[in-house]
Amino acid sequence: MKRLVLVMTMMLIVFLMTSCTKTRDYEKAEGMLAHTEAYASYEGIDSNLTSMDIYYDPSFDDVPVVFFIHGGALMNGDKANRSHEPKSHAFVNAGMVFVSINYRLYPDVGLDAIMNDVTDALSHVYEHIRDFGGNPEHVFLMGHSAGAYLSALLSTNQEYVKNAGLDPDILQGVILLDTNALVHLPDWVLQTIADSDRTQETPYLNIEDTERIPPTLLIINDKRDDHDTIAYVNKLLDHDHPAGYVRAKGDDHADVSQDIGTTGDSKTTLIVDFMASPESVESIVSAIEHLVS
Repeated sequence: MKRLVLVMTMMLIVFLMTSCTKTRDYEKAEGMLAHTEAYASYEGIDSNLTSMDIYYDPSFDDVPVVFFIHGGALMNGDKANRSHEPKSHAFVNAGMVFVSINYRLYPDVGLDAIMNDVTDALSHVYEHIRDFGGNPEHVFLMGHSAGAYLSALLSTNQEYVKNAGLDPDILQGVILLDTNALVHLPDWVLQTIADSDRTQETPYLNIEDTERIPPTLLIINDKRDDHDTIAYVNKLLDHDHPAGYVRAKGDDHADVSQDIGTTGDSKTTLIVDFMASPESVESIVSAIEHLVS
């Protein structure tokens, strides 16, 4: 009964995150600096694919880190896409280091190599982020679309993190922006893996065997069928992992990500609130309808 009430409550959540008229204006972080560096290198591979952009303020000291993974169906996308620019300013303004990573892409590599790149990048952040004022023990994963899938996989199949020599407890929270690859793997994932890997590469199927999954916030677009999202959140909650989701009213798949950090975007406020108190994600989500006029 409790679970049914939860599902019905979450289905009724209406979150007015954007106005009818989109704006791409954003408040600049005046003191922000940007730095690009490689986290790995491979002979014959464009060095941009194994690099990251780090945005920070030189006054930072031991602040949280946002580790962002771009989307693109594992086949395209780039860390420096202009649509990510408002995020860097917004999170630096909120007192966080913002890291946007690239990774090698299919069909040149499969999912195993892509995940290797993501964990190499995370390991590099852990080892070097103090140089930019970040706290390596206080990392938030954030990804859009395919990047959200990679973030969910990283948080639910923690062998990836452990094999990189890292403690999964460094991950304080996960923000999943509009992905359809949580419960069932779509073709754009399946083509990158062998049939034998389908179970361990499906985030939903990893939940029951994972001792600690960081608090998880999911944001989906206004047209997406939320059946899989509800199933994913319910399974997290059933196994005592804090989780919640909201629907971004008026947003399409691209808007869910590219509006973050723009003027008046309520998703940005929600995410910052979540990062301030990730264990409280359920109450934060439940309060949204009372906070937004």
